[in-house]
Amino acid sequence: QRAFRAIVWAHERRESLTRETLLWWLERQGVSEDVRVSVTLACESALESGSRLSVSAASETLRDLQKRRLAFGVVTDMAARLKNGNTGAEVLAAARTGLDAAQAGVAGSVRVVTVSDTVDARRAEYEDQEKNPNKYRGVLLGIDELDKITNGIYPQETMLIVGRQGSGKTRVLFNLAYNVARTNHVAFFTIEMPAAQIQRIYSSRDAMVDYLSLKTAKLNEKDREKYFETLERQRESAKKFHIVDMPRGCSASVVESQVRALLSAFSIKLIVIDYIGLMESSRQWRDSWKEVEQIGRELKQLSRALQIPIISAAQGNRDMAKALKDGEEVGLENVALSDRLSDHADIIILIHASQADVMGGVLHWNVAKHRDGTRSQFDTFFLSQCNFIGNRVVELGNDNSRDRKPAD
Repeated sequence: QRAFRAIVWAHERRESLTRETLLWWLERQGVSEDVRVSVTLACESALESGSRLSVSAASETLRDLQKRRLAFGVVTDMAARLKNGNTGAEVLAAARTGLDAAQAGVAGSVRVVTVSDTVDARRAEYEDQEKNPNKYRGVLLGIDELDKITNGIYPQETMLIVGRQGSGKTRVLFNLAYNVARTNHVAFFTIEMPAAQIQRIYSSRDAMVDYLSLKTAKLNEKDREKYFETLERQRESAKKFHIVDMPRGCSASVVESQVRALLSAFSIKLIVIDYIGLMESSRQWRDSWKEVEQIGRELKQLSRALQIPIISAAQGNRDMAKALKDGEEVGLENVALSDRLSDHADIIILIHASQADVMGGVLHWNVAKHRDGTRSQFDTFFLSQCNFIGNRVVELGNDNSRDRKPAD
């Protein structure tokens, strides 16, 4: 819609819409830099070609593209249909048609359901679920207590992991992604750490070897052999864990473009973003809490559009640290920067572990919000030196066995 408005704006002012004027106009609208560049690149070929566009063809193309939320690809697609010799009026008409179609696409997504009309369908669905429970599960995250209360995370759902700095948020995000990637394709967006560091965390967790010794190439002979064996196994076992190394300040639209590129080759079942505090919204805000709230809204919209669940993390505020120190319970009020961030998440989990807990291998989980289920509190095993977070009953170094207690 911004692309079309820019074209309309230029023609109404009888100005030539160059790359420079377009960037200036978008900046005045409060659009972030990465989105300004995306819109400009999409417009550039159409604006410079000076060609003719069929309004009816544009309308159909735009409606189709809107369904797939490729708003910035619209003008590029329009340019491919141009022929030499157009007039400014025809471009203006096409832009207005495109804007109408894009706005109609948003209105067209509204759906009205009368409850009485779906009684038979809901009864049939319940009976089918009794016979085929696995068919109605979401994406299981490999943490027994969490999967028990959620039945897996479903398409269109977003989950937020909240904790103080150093509480293990990245490790939690990683382990959830690691568990899912054993059977399904996962897109792990790393903004905080480089991809090489995530790969080391993956190998440390996969081989169950000390991370620092792996990083400094000082593994003992037994762990060194285990590490090399794990690397060979990863040629097949790690094919579904896709790391996307993103720059700080990226927006939800950039995440979307990367996911869509992955979807052309893989059936992505989960998106993990580390983490929300390092992203920027599609428009600029003077107040940081408004921007964080906007990012939460955009990620929720993205999850619904892609039909893929999204898990990210956010910082806990200073009150969270004080509450934990005083032995008090923590909750949604402990999400840093914006209480409204919690409005857009379906599941919010606060994690924490004292130094004694870390030494004892324990991580505390508090499911403070669950829009489609119950809240709960539980503990998991946390072996920080190996980046392992999982169920209390596992055998270290052998995830195929789950009947033995952790080794000392």
